[in-house]
Amino acid sequence: AVILLKNNYLAKYKEEKVVVYASALLFENNLDKEVQKIIYITVTDDILFKRALLRGSLSAEQVKNILSKQLPDEKKLPFCDEVINNNGDIEFLKMQLKNTWKRLTNMDLII
Repeated sequence: AVILLKNNYLAKYKEEKVVVYASALLFENNLDKEVQKIIYITVTDDILFKRALLRGSLSAEQVKNILSKQLPDEKKLPFCDEVINNNGDIEFLKMQLKNTWKRLTNMDLII
């Protein structure tokens, strides 16, 4: 189902110069081979866990279950073209996203 979604998604935007495909399980579903560049946004496990709980839609057990399905960063990082640290506030994240986007596309990112 994930590959079908990806193929439909990419087909819809095939004329675009840049297509952003967000996937928490990109490596786990072997979709990393289907993209040209990987921008990985990382965050420490404790911050990720807290943020997931703050959304209020999942229990602690559900969050732990979801996170247990993801590969650890050290397995993913060697295959990433860019890495963005999301341990800070939203403004720091936006700044990193804008800088990375500009470096890769030579286009401004409006957030």
